Amino acid sequence: MSIRKIVCIQSRNDFTGSPKVLSQVLRAMVREGYSIDLHCSNLQEDGFLRGLDGVDYYPFRYHMSENKIVRFFTFMTAHLGLVFRLLKYKNQDVVFYINTLLPFGAALAGWCIGKPVYYHIHEAQLQKHFKAFLQFFVRLTCHHAIYVSEYLLQNEKVEGVKSSVIYNALPTSFMQRAMAYGYRSRSEEGRFTVLMLTSLLPEKGLWEYLSLAQQFPKLDWDLVISAKKNDIDAFFEGKDLPQNLKLYPKQSEVHPFYEKAQLVMNLSDVRYYIESFGLTIIEAMAYGIPVIGPPVGGPVELIDEDETGYKIDAKNGEGLKAIVEKLSGIPAECQRLSANARQKSSAFDEKLQCRSIIDLIENENVRQVALVEGK
Repeated sequence: MSIRKIVCIQSRNDFTGSPKVLSQVLRAMVREGYSIDLHCSNLQEDGFLRGLDGVDYYPFRYHMSENKIVRFFTFMTAHLGLVFRLLKYKNQDVVFYINTLLPFGAALAGWCIGKPVYYHIHEAQLQKHFKAFLQFFVRLTCHHAIYVSEYLLQNEKVEGVKSSVIYNALPTSFMQRAMAYGYRSRSEEGRFTVLMLTSLLPEKGLWEYLSLAQQFPKLDWDLVISAKKNDIDAFFEGKDLPQNLKLYPKQSEVHPFYEKAQLVMNLSDVRYYIESFGLTIIEAMAYGIPVIGPPVGGPVELIDEDETGYKIDAKNGEGLKAIVEKLSGIPAECQRLSANARQKSSAFDEKLQCRSIIDLIENENVRQVALVEGK
């Protein structure tokens, strides 16, 4: 017996990592002949999950508020509402595939009507009591949990739940364009550009990045922030930004930024924010760009020290400065790291990732059916 319909649940559609990964998985599921129902909020706005061929959309209302009390109320209302919305699948042959820890109501609905529930867990940075609340539903409902890195599995594993690590991967279309690009340690004009793509959060290393830009006025610094221009302007209002720094709001197309860059940074402060994977690191490596990332979390599994890049604490200003001086001053070093980075990135293959997820769901479902039938 083989499940041919998968009910997928994601809290919000935007241009961040978890919906991007889900969009890849959904495309693969459609290619494999699965019928897909996607329940997600924010589908009227642009994001990675909008307009996927072969996916049936079921939007629900969920608005993020700046007010913490209102935000908590809207979160609970939206996700408890999923319980009633998803009960309609009671008499259908489906599995529930829940992306991130957040949609706990979907897990509860699956448990109530006896459907297999799979979690794809991306996040580590949640408030302690809130995380414990969400993990309770994983423990109660989940047939199998997928974690995006060994770090996440070791540090966030929900005890008593079968678990696997399946690394995130890059879309085939992205890899093809990246691999066709010829990395240059300097632009045609002789410029050296440093790039960081991040969220609008201080703990993501924004101030450290600005400080480095100020120390290297002859280099170009591009900062792409996953936020609206008005929010970015308000965040930096009154700040003296260096002339060599360019700020960009959220982008649906990031290739031009990678094609311009000689070095890519992730400066997340591990005291406050630990990356569970590090998708921009792999994207940069596919382009053959040397990378700098934090020494804790998922990036540790991606970066080979002094081979594809460097693992260094965002608060180690002198260490960061030394690496930038080295790479911007020695083109041959950039080229050495570039070749290694591109080779390493080839292991993060979309087809392998998606095939692993589909096989896991199929095999687990067969095992569950066998148990029910007493085979």
